[in-house]
Amino acid sequence: MENFKHLPEPFRIRVIEPVKRTTREYREQAILKSGMNPFLLDSEDIFIDLLTDSGTGAVTQDMQAAMLRGDEAYSGSRSYYALAKAVKDIFGYEYTIPTHQGRGAEQIYIPVLIAKREREKGLDRSKMVVFSNYFFDTTQGHSQINGATVRNVYIKEAFDTTAKHPFKGNFDLEKLEKGIQEAGAHNVPYIVCTITCNSAGGQPVSIANLKGMYEIARKYDIPVIMDSARFAENAYFVQQREEAYKDWTIEQITYESYRYADGLAMSAKKDAMVPMGGF
Repeated sequence: MENFKHLPEPFRIRVIEPVKRTTREYREQAILKSGMNPFLLDSEDIFIDLLTDSGTGAVTQDMQAAMLRGDEAYSGSRSYYALAKAVKDIFGYEYTIPTHQGRGAEQIYIPVLIAKREREKGLDRSKMVVFSNYFFDTTQGHSQINGATVRNVYIKEAFDTTAKHPFKGNFDLEKLEKGIQEAGAHNVPYIVCTITCNSAGGQPVSIANLKGMYEIARKYDIPVIMDSARFAENAYFVQQREEAYKDWTIEQITYESYRYADGLAMSAKKDAMVPMGGF
């Protein structure tokens, strides 16, 4: 296998989506019309779309069949139980709430954890601070909408393109604990760990760093939520770069990683390889 430069894909393509070729002049006019804002371009004018990998995975024949077999019952759906079982098997978590994508999960857990902290610890919303190795933009937005100040506590190598570091997505643990102490632990409703760290170039987080972060969180009784869109990619980097886990499987590394969080929010449109969904 190592002698092959490229292996043929183990699938056949049955359905295609046509794309439109355009001229340079056409594209220049489209960009001007959008006010130089790529988010205002029409998708049909984009020949190669590099905006995101989210939701771009092709649907397999089994996925297509599952959509037809899906149980749309208002409650007690067998499709829900299949999802909940998969979440428990992969991550070890008991309870699952399906959402349309990751930001739907944020819409649920963020106000719930804030209210819980307010009720149980006397959180002062005017002084509320939340921490992450680096918040994804929707997580940051939902936190700010709910009145929180966001603090990204990343290591100094994170944005240094000349620095060699195997886990540039890591928390700066010293900054994290200092920030909690300054804010007052009762004013910190949650810590978010983003794996891989999307806003820091998709860089991974080591399990050693997850352990250190979780120890700090437990010390101050702060819940940790794993932002999990690229959990499998992070597990692969751990396997390749963290000596203690080089002989572990991706499944084992994933299960171990989620011991160092209290819950997760996930867009299934990335590593779960589906065009829509989350939990």
